[in-house]
Amino acid sequence: MPLLPVNVNSRQTSSSHFALAAKRAGLDALVITGARSQPSILIVDDGRIEVLPAADLWGRSAQEASALLKDRLGPHFHT
Repeated sequence: MPLLPVNVNSRQTSSSHFALAAKRAGLDALVITGARSQPSILIVDDGRIEVLPAADLWGRSAQEASALLKDRLGPHFHT
């Protein structure tokens, strides 16, 4: 299962990479409550959920952040 960083400020549609991979991992919904004090990314990998720091992505363009994530997590993730 690929790693999936998620921008929790955006709405995910049922046809997005995240929604399809989450369904394959057995998730019907993902509810996120609370707030992080620092920029973070949410990783869903084969049913395992992890929140990692992402301060280095703060203020970058979507293209720059995506490239950094690809370098960090590998080519099989989707944002």
